[in-house]
Amino acid sequence: MQYMYMPQMSRPGAVVAGFFATCAALGVFQAFLRIRAVDLRVASVCGLFSLAILLFTWCKADCAHRAITPPPGATLLVSGVALIGIPYYYFRILPPLKALGHVVCAYLVLGLGMATTVLADWASSLVLATLS
Repeated sequence: MQYMYMPQMSRPGAVVAGFFATCAALGVFQAFLRIRAVDLRVASVCGLFSLAILLFTWCKADCAHRAITPPPGATLLVSGVALIGIPYYYFRILPPLKALGHVVCAYLVLGLGMATTVLADWASSLVLATLS
């Protein structure tokens, strides 16, 4: 029997995968709420808390992966206000040019997460509309 080498995903990478799975689940949840004529703010609140927990976990996992201590307040800032906290985190731990590249990539991941939510919402709405 021949064995293949399967690289393991790093902890920060696993948290990012969980981020996309959560975004997809939020899209399905939004479609379900829309079909049931429930206020969509329910999905917003659920998404806010779950994504804040994931961002906090990502910051901690990234620090552990890099074997550094997080900058003061970075984990709470990243989870509370990601658009400000992520640049703060990267510019405190990396050289400026490298930090800028990481911030751009992080913003792309956040944008792709939003697109994943919209796409899952749209696809789920189509499926749920045909079932009802």
